[in-house]
Amino acid sequence: GNIIIVQSENLAEDIVPYIKSNKDTTLFIILFISLEEYFSINNTFNKYSYNEVMYKYVIFYTEKNLYSYTPEDFINVSEFRKTPINDFEFKFIIQKTFKSIDEIYMSKSQEESYLNKLMDTRRDQDDLINIGKALSGEKDTQNLLKLILMLSKKITGADAGSIYLVEENETGIKQLRFTFSDTFSREIPLNKFLLDINKKSIAGYVAVTGEVINLSDAYQIPGDKPFSF
Repeated sequence: GNIIIVQSENLAEDIVPYIKSNKDTTLFIILFISLEEYFSINNTFNKYSYNEVMYKYVIFYTEKNLYSYTPEDFINVSEFRKTPINDFEFKFIIQKTFKSIDEIYMSKSQEESYLNKLMDTRRDQDDLINIGKALSGEKDTQNLLKLILMLSKKITGADAGSIYLVEENETGIKQLRFTFSDTFSREIPLNKFLLDINKKSIAGYVAVTGEVINLSDAYQIPGDKPFSF
């Protein structure tokens, strides 16, 4: 990304509009400030999530006793300085600190991703339990099919879904009946119809083989597959 150097007499106040104007971007910020400025500025930055701002401090101090503070007071401090910084040191600090911020950001992102997956798994388990309860308690077949389809779409994150039932005709031949369909995005009028149970259709193939078919694009089925959409 771009590196922008900003000088300000009141960073705590001047940085807020800049953060708000970059809502779609996570800002990586290194602040070169005095020890006296640190606590008021840190209180401002603590209000933001890591998705908004990732920051580190380089703090300049004189003879003020740092031992009166605890390490927790300086958790986002990259380093302390008692002397001015030359050009080489400035570039080195910038590169080192940005690398540190990036590593922390990636770690937090991965942690959030794992947590979201864990929460999704827990919700999926709850939904499956609800399906099990419905199977044992719901007497209306149509309501049961609607519930199974609704929860299945929720678990898989699907926009639409359909249910086919296996039934026998008067001659004892098994067929698939397109029974129920539902879509979130728009209403699609669909009539019930019958399919032969063979490998020529996706639903038929699944009924014959018991395999799960996962296609990234139902309109672009690989040529080696026996079924069509």
